[in-house]
Amino acid sequence: MTVKIQVRKIALILLIALIGALANSLLSRFIQKVLGLSLYLDTVFTIATTFSGGLISGILCGFVTNLFNLISAGYNWWEYLFALCNAASALIVWVFMGFYPAELGGLRFYSPRRESRRPMGVIIILLILSFTLCVLISIMGGAISALVESTNPEVTFSSPSAETWFKLSLLREGIPLLAVEIIARLPVNIVDRIISVFAAYGIASLIKRFKNTYFLYNHE
Repeated sequence: MTVKIQVRKIALILLIALIGALANSLLSRFIQKVLGLSLYLDTVFTIATTFSGGLISGILCGFVTNLFNLISAGYNWWEYLFALCNAASALIVWVFMGFYPAELGGLRFYSPRRESRRPMGVIIILLILSFTLCVLISIMGGAISALVESTNPEVTFSSPSAETWFKLSLLREGIPLLAVEIIARLPVNIVDRIISVFAAYGIASLIKRFKNTYFLYNHE
């Protein structure tokens, strides 16, 4: 019985990750192509699956998200390098879950812990997480972009990035490419990460409540 429960848990975590990756890809395309907004929002479900399924689930969701984008949107192969940013988001969220179990630990699908009853505490932690993701992912994404562009000057991305206009303004000031790539991402990423983190928390909460209502699996 224990083996069956473990297999069921693993299968469910993988399913959550794959559904999350597909939802990430569809949401990002809807935001950019249909609504025409200069946001990515391609980590909403990466963060949500990390809250619900843990680190492996979140990392898998991050990598598969970018694979879906590569296949469906015709991205160039070097753009898949940004999957590292998506996966890194899962790692950062997982670290926060370890540091703040009272506020975030109750979101785990199989955790017996209840969700936090201190809304202000949760809001503060989510804001700190949002700012942390903004800074670290801006640095990481900027470094990847600068590396690709400096090693291959003829490289072109499949579509203008959300921070293109910031980059053009900074380049006119003679700022080094690496600094431009990082700084230009900050204004977009801060909005993007706040929306993504709070939306992901809401999604993970709904998943946990759905599980508590409709599933009869044993808790760990």
